[in-house]
Amino acid sequence: MKSILLSILFLFALLAQSHYGYGAGDNLVTLPSKTLHQWNVGGKAVYFQDPGQHYKDRQVISGKLDERFKSTGKDVARFGYAKPYPFWARLTINNPFNETVTILLEADYSAIDHLTMYHLGPSGDILHRARMGDKEPIKNRYVNYRNPVFQLNLAPGDNLVYLKQETTSGVQFVLYLWDPVTFKNFKIAESIFMGILFGGILVMGLYNLFLAISANSRTYYLYSLYIACYLCFAMSYYGVVPVMFGIDGSHLPFTGGDLYVVIDAIAFSAILFSMDFLNLKQDAPGWNRFLQGLLVVLGLNMLAMIVTGGTFLWSIQLSVLMSLVSSIILLVLGVSRSLGGYAPARYYTLAWSMILGGNIVFILEGASIIKGNFWTSWSQVVGSVCEMTLLSLALGARMNHIRKEKFLLERKLREESEEKKKAQEDLIHVQEASIRELDERVQEKTRDIREILLHIKQGIFTFKDDLKIMPEYSSYLETIVQEKELAGKDAFKTLFSDSNVSGDQQNRNRAVIECSLDEDLINWEANLTGLVHEISQQHIEGGPVTHMELDWSPVVGNDGTINKVLVAVRDVTEIKKLKQEAQAKDARLRILLEILDQDLNKVDAFLARTESRIFALRSTLRDYRYEKSQYDSLYRELHTIKGNARALGLKGISDETHLVEDELKRVGDGDHKIDSLRHCAEALFQLIEEYDEVFQAKFKNLKVEARRRMRNILFERFIDEQVRPGLVRLANELEKEEPNLIVSNPDRYHIIGEELEEIFQNVLNHLTRNSIDHGIEGLEERLSKGKPDYGTIKIEIRIVDDGYVRFLYEDDGRGLNLGKIRRIAIDKGFLSEDAGIHDIAEQIFVAGVSTAEKVSDISGRGVGMDAVNHYAEVLHTHLSVMIPSDFDQEAAMAALKQGRDDVYLPFTLQGDFKLAELQSQANQSAS
Repeated sequence: MKSILLSILFLFALLAQSHYGYGAGDNLVTLPSKTLHQWNVGGKAVYFQDPGQHYKDRQVISGKLDERFKSTGKDVARFGYAKPYPFWARLTINNPFNETVTILLEADYSAIDHLTMYHLGPSGDILHRARMGDKEPIKNRYVNYRNPVFQLNLAPGDNLVYLKQETTSGVQFVLYLWDPVTFKNFKIAESIFMGILFGGILVMGLYNLFLAISANSRTYYLYSLYIACYLCFAMSYYGVVPVMFGIDGSHLPFTGGDLYVVIDAIAFSAILFSMDFLNLKQDAPGWNRFLQGLLVVLGLNMLAMIVTGGTFLWSIQLSVLMSLVSSIILLVLGVSRSLGGYAPARYYTLAWSMILGGNIVFILEGASIIKGNFWTSWSQVVGSVCEMTLLSLALGARMNHIRKEKFLLERKLREESEEKKKAQEDLIHVQEASIRELDERVQEKTRDIREILLHIKQGIFTFKDDLKIMPEYSSYLETIVQEKELAGKDAFKTLFSDSNVSGDQQNRNRAVIECSLDEDLINWEANLTGLVHEISQQHIEGGPVTHMELDWSPVVGNDGTINKVLVAVRDVTEIKKLKQEAQAKDARLRILLEILDQDLNKVDAFLARTESRIFALRSTLRDYRYEKSQYDSLYRELHTIKGNARALGLKGISDETHLVEDELKRVGDGDHKIDSLRHCAEALFQLIEEYDEVFQAKFKNLKVEARRRMRNILFERFIDEQVRPGLVRLANELEKEEPNLIVSNPDRYHIIGEELEEIFQNVLNHLTRNSIDHGIEGLEERLSKGKPDYGTIKIEIRIVDDGYVRFLYEDDGRGLNLGKIRRIAIDKGFLSEDAGIHDIAEQIFVAGVSTAEKVSDISGRGVGMDAVNHYAEVLHTHLSVMIPSDFDQEAAMAALKQGRDDVYLPFTLQGDFKLAELQSQANQSAS
């Protein structure tokens, strides 16, 4: 392709720059005759460059700098590109004749901005000065010719000629001597030849543009663009524009460094044309993307060229490199596509080969490897004309290839159409047979459906937007609803009469059906939850109740909308009864498993004690008058039942009791009425009674010692049997370490009597539960405080003077949060702002005061310590909070008045019980 050739040409020019020799050399040229034909004298000249532009013209031509002129040793002196500073050439021409001889000096390189010639006489006077070039007015030229041509009137003897070149394109000196007549004749022939070449390129471009417009072909448009870019380059490079159009040199485009913009444009248009011509987007997408990347680089470099005017060497080098790389790739792709069987690519490859040959000849001549002549000078343009001719043939072959493919495709489509027509005829015959067969199957299925509707034990029917039962319904439907002749009757009245479905539910069900009929399935799915799926009917008051399940299914028509609804009604009365019996059995089995997992004596004692509590609770609930004493009493009793059940592992009772506590809280807050609490509590009572029934049924013959004889148990044994198991279970449930329970009974005190044992158990259950749940810290908090990973609970009971038994309880937890207790007690009106530390601590025994972060099924309602105090009062005593003597009460009060919540009080609970009262309680228990 052309960009390969131009790239190789300019790359050669960049790399093969002239170097100076070390001697001045022989720069004397002696005229061999008065008639000269293109005599190359560039190799006889010596050269000098002035990068710093330090010297004026008069200094150079004065001869003072002659020693700086050096010979290149080559016929053509090339100095590279992007060097806009002056370059000088000096040539001595000897006229051996006795008369003045007129000759012409031609600089055979058109892309020169400014070329100044000084002709000096033997005495050093300037005989003639002329200035020509692309950037000079056209009138300055001696002859209207594409290259600068100077007339020299050589006097006999030596004539000194200085040439000064200033240009932004390539710097080179290709110098020829002519006699005027020979030059004129030769250049006339050359002009004719150039007209044929450039005219042929122009005609080729216009012809392909005409084809592009006629066929509206993208490929022809791109090829026309490619020709236009090359024609622009060739006319600029060979200096044709000013000669043909007479444009003033100062306005000529693409004659300096900006000539490389056209070189980039040639590569750019060649890539676009080749991508389309070779069908790379379809047949080689990877290469297509790579070439798109090259287009981006070329576009950016063109923009840089336009901005800088081609004055940067790196931009010129990138232009040449990108053209060379893209050219090689496109040529390789052409060969590859040719070998792949793409016929038009053969002309494409041959075209680039032709111009490649022309450029190789042109480069070899410029490098003085072969002797130059007229044809070698124009080999590059001749190769381009051949290339464009072959590319036109390639485009024609491509059009033929496309037409051939189109013809083959049309023939294939006709064949497929005929096959499709025949297949349709065969399909029609098959469909007719299938319709007949389908009709027979429909009749058979209809008979089957009628048989199913007659014998199936379900009520099945359909209805449309009038909500009337359609004639096709199952016979069993009449049995279920106990009506006859249901066709045409209202479907909802038939289903919901004498049922437990309210009027609001019926209306909602009807609305769902009405807004879904004649709509798509989205409406049905969105409103499905509004349909009734279970009903109970009782046609006769006091008669049997029938339970039914309803399935609603949409029937979608051909238009995609629901045109009717199918309802299936199943009688599940027996199934529901069996399910309820199974659930009851499962519940009793669960209860039995819970009881078997515990100490039967303890379970029996718990159930016996709880029966009396149920009686008291029912009485309180029946006479409930929203009084605080009743409210606190209910909370204490329920909390005690829950705590004892949890300690025994009776989870069903503890969970149900927690629900009753929640309901009691809502009643206390005014959110629910007392009836809801009574209903919830009655469910608990029935559950406890069910536990008792299971126990009595399975273990009624068991001799339970707790009911046969008076209890007399050592206090620490009582702790191990009644308290420690529940404590261990609760610690595991809260994922805390099992606390170390230390019991001290130096006087070997015995608990006598079941009633007394129950009271102590209730007290200790509440205390240990509070310690584990929110008294003793979690593992990480304990370790951060330097405490052992397990907590410690100390219980001490001993006999003191004056007939008293002293009970002490403490743990090594965080203590009482005095800040929270004080704030809650003040908010509830239980405490004044100036109350002391002891008064604040005593608030833990007041119902409703709790420092727990949240309410759980273990603690947090402010009931546990109130219950503890209540049971202590049953034994005619009071538990008190003992403040350690080393506790700084004044500092604590100051912190509390600042509103701080981090004031904790290590405490010990103490209660003194009279032995006489304990003995009296034991006697009552025994009686």
